[in-house]
Amino acid sequence: DDALVREAIVRVLASAGYEVISAASGCGGLDAVRDHRPDLVFLDVVMPDRSGVDVCLAIKMDPDLRDTFVVLVSGVRTSPDHQADGLEGGADGYIVRPFSNREFLARAESLLRIKRAEDGLREALARVRQLEGMIPVCTRCHKVRNDRQVWQEMENYLRDHTDAVLSHCLCPE
Repeated sequence: DDALVREAIVRVLASAGYEVISAASGCGGLDAVRDHRPDLVFLDVVMPDRSGVDVCLAIKMDPDLRDTFVVLVSGVRTSPDHQADGLEGGADGYIVRPFSNREFLARAESLLRIKRAEDGLREALARVRQLEGMIPVCTRCHKVRNDRQVWQEMENYLRDHTDAVLSHCLCPE
């Protein structure tokens, strides 16, 4: 909302080595998030066209953006109730102005550490799900190796590990 505050935040983040993209409005900010997919977004709560809480909610409701960390910033809406409203609206943090550059950078780095950890967990979970989908089958006898590393008939394995119902028939070969 406040151009001087926005420019100061950009300057602080850029001087710390972060790539920064800024926008002067809520709609512009939302477009920038969609275009650039940042790890962390700072939104002023009070903006000319849309509230920061509304923009935060739009980010969190979008399946492609929902993992983006959003921090609301305000020098006007500073009460505990305002902060709770923002956090309940999906924000990952709420910073009340005025703040020191050191505090601001520390909060940014803290949230980025959490974001990196979450991304790592998400990737690990995807690998685990992929591995769970693999069933080791012997190419010679077609037995399946179970979780205890014991080979068993495929029919027994499927009965023990799935809800599948097998029907039997003869193939033409």
